[in-house]
Amino acid sequence: MLYKDILHLKSRIVGGDIDLGVIIVPSDHLQSFLPDRTPCFSYAKKVIVEQDADRLPIVLIEMEHDGPGPSLDKKVTNTSTGKRRKP
Repeated sequence: MLYKDILHLKSRIVGGDIDLGVIIVPSDHLQSFLPDRTPCFSYAKKVIVEQDADRLPIVLIEMEHDGPGPSLDKKVTNTSTGKRRKP
């Protein structure tokens, strides 16, 4: 639905409602780990050009994952001592 998003941004920018559009998409590499219909950076660039929105103030931001790191400690959610309260 990136076409619709860019179409809406384009009409709002041209109409003077907003000054700048921002689109954030995963990188081409990161997109391979996401659901099939998730747009990627190269696809977003292609759609912006096809919609003739490359002349407008639209910022395209590419997200990337920095790779696996150390596992996070499990969050303690139950701080009771294991004894149930009596009603």
